[in-house]
Amino acid sequence: MKLKAAFVLITLSVMASAGFAAPPRSSVAVLDFEGIGVDIHIGKAVSEIIRTALVDIPRFQVVERAQINQALSEQQFQKSGVIDDKSAVKIGKIVGADLIIIGSVVKIGNAYTINSRMIDVQTGEAKLGKNVTGTDLNQLTGMSNDLVKSLFGDRPESPATASPAKPGPVAARKAYQRLENWEILNGEWSNAPDGSIIGSNGHIILKEEFRDYVLEVTAEHLSGPKSGVGIGARCSVVPGGQKTFRNRTSINQGYSFNFSFNKSYNVYSGLAGNWYPMNPDWQRYEWLRTDLLDESVNRIRIEAVEKQITIYVNNRFLVRFSDSGHVQGAPLLWVQENSGEKVRFFDLRIEGR
Repeated sequence: MKLKAAFVLITLSVMASAGFAAPPRSSVAVLDFEGIGVDIHIGKAVSEIIRTALVDIPRFQVVERAQINQALSEQQFQKSGVIDDKSAVKIGKIVGADLIIIGSVVKIGNAYTINSRMIDVQTGEAKLGKNVTGTDLNQLTGMSNDLVKSLFGDRPESPATASPAKPGPVAARKAYQRLENWEILNGEWSNAPDGSIIGSNGHIILKEEFRDYVLEVTAEHLSGPKSGVGIGARCSVVPGGQKTFRNRTSINQGYSFNFSFNKSYNVYSGLAGNWYPMNPDWQRYEWLRTDLLDESVNRIRIEAVEKQITIYVNNRFLVRFSDSGHVQGAPLLWVQENSGEKVRFFDLRIEGR
């Protein structure tokens, strides 16, 4: 089955001049966007992207999602699922926000319209909006970052200008192999006596996120069928979607290089559990063959720098693609669920760029 292109049209009501500037260290709360004709996780994904983008702007203090949810629960707004401007202002005052962003995601035909308003909590006035248009659901993160720039006259520090992270000594980097630094989403995972990670039937995600970085890891097939292994970059776990993880409340997203020890691979980008091949000519769920992969042990290197994602297999270039869908996230390891395949991951290194 060929992948059908997903089209996104983002339209935001223009409420005031784009010259509005929030006061220093303004507190900003982003409520989950309402879904109309779409799965609720799409609206939650948009709001989460905006929250993450705002965290990187020093002059803003972002209200945590948990604090917002507690206020919603206490005020019983969640019963209706609809937040109007008046209710939003009330929530903003409860959580101590100066500004609050509300919105909705509406599906019309094959297009998605995102309506958003930024409200001044003190005056109750809707301050600002902006039109942003995109043609691919996978570009939602990049477009949401552009939205932040339009709303606030600023955006998170771009990878091109950010100070490069200095890699720590080898001993410090090896700490990433300790399973205590990873969240086990599903499956069976353990640390072997030599410090390597043994995994089967599921996913783990590092508890630390990065923007630009290089991820290197060696994967060795130990036993079971050669079903599939994944190395993810700029990954995160978000509420909604197929609700596979965290007590069936959340799903993962990000970039994933998937391969098998039968010398086949594919590369996907996922948003809230919806996964699409990075090459538009590839069919969904298609596996491509390459002799660069070994049938027993493979050294994988993924470079995520700005919009460029480059993948090397056994010290040889495999594929490169450009995408703005995910600007920050954590490494993720995956072994095909319900397969019984067991894989050893070792010599794992993560270096900021």
